[in-house]
Amino acid sequence: MAGQVIINEYLTFIQNKIDLLDELSIVQICATTFTDTEVETGKSILYQSCGDKVRIVHRKGDEKKKRNIRDTIKLLKEVDPDVQPTFVARDLNRLPPVSYDYVDVTRLLKDMTILKTELSEFQTRMSAELVELRNSFEKQLSKRTEENKHTTLVHPKSLPRVPVPNTNVVCPSPSMPAETRHCTQAGPYTLHTGGMQNTPPGDNGVHVQSVLKVKSSDDDEFTLVRNKKRKHFNNLRGTLETTGKIRVVESQCCIYVSRVMKSVSVADIIDHIRERGEQCSQIEMLKQFKETSFNSFKITIPTSKINTFLDTNFWPTGLVYRRYRQRRNPAIYIQPHNEQS
Repeated sequence: MAGQVIINEYLTFIQNKIDLLDELSIVQICATTFTDTEVETGKSILYQSCGDKVRIVHRKGDEKKKRNIRDTIKLLKEVDPDVQPTFVARDLNRLPPVSYDYVDVTRLLKDMTILKTELSEFQTRMSAELVELRNSFEKQLSKRTEENKHTTLVHPKSLPRVPVPNTNVVCPSPSMPAETRHCTQAGPYTLHTGGMQNTPPGDNGVHVQSVLKVKSSDDDEFTLVRNKKRKHFNNLRGTLETTGKIRVVESQCCIYVSRVMKSVSVADIIDHIRERGEQCSQIEMLKQFKETSFNSFKITIPTSKINTFLDTNFWPTGLVYRRYRQRRNPAIYIQPHNEQS
């Protein structure tokens, strides 16, 4: 009867494993786990719940137990699962575990063979699709390349010719390479260019702006005209160590010192620097944009002493310091102090 719940461990095991194990494995497991009484009772319950149309067959002999199990399996396969009752187990420990000893190796090998065949077919199909996709991509790429050739590459002979009267061709720069200096000679020339600027009336010269190909009417070869790039000159520093009348001003840099108590003044900072055996050019107390509980200072020092002033052992524990960064809107400084004064 559909929807009915019946407690029976024997029928619960067969109903749940009938789609996973073969008939021989189920018979062997049930024969070694359940007693004859449990098998016969489960068979009777199953036949009674499936209706009066099914006739129960009573088995006899030595193989009685295994035959009853086969009858149970056969009936569960023949009856529609929607019509069968739901069998549950009260004691889960009575359900036998399924180990590798009951696995049908022949069926397993058969399933592996089928899986291998399907995988091979899938691989062949995917290889064919990849080849087709690659050919399509190469075809599209070749087509696009041909279109780019027709749109961007133009033969020089197809360019419009601009006649120029007998005049001088002025080169753009006096530093033009030697191989292009013959372009200043007078004679009939034809310039092939796609973007030449308009020449004002009365100007007899053709001014080359960037790169032009100048072709003579008597010669079929082109001469490439290029502008030279400007050279950038970097600053150099002297290395002479002997003293003389020329004195060099040492470059200066600034460091930022913060988290100093309000009671600390500029003079206290100067005393600390002197105690460390160093000197500074100038100390300025910075005015904060917001009211804080500490003071900040900007200290100007020689650039050669930057590593000394940025050493962690130079300042007290907890003091914040770094290389000074100039803000876009600099703060207002107060109490400037020059140590030399």
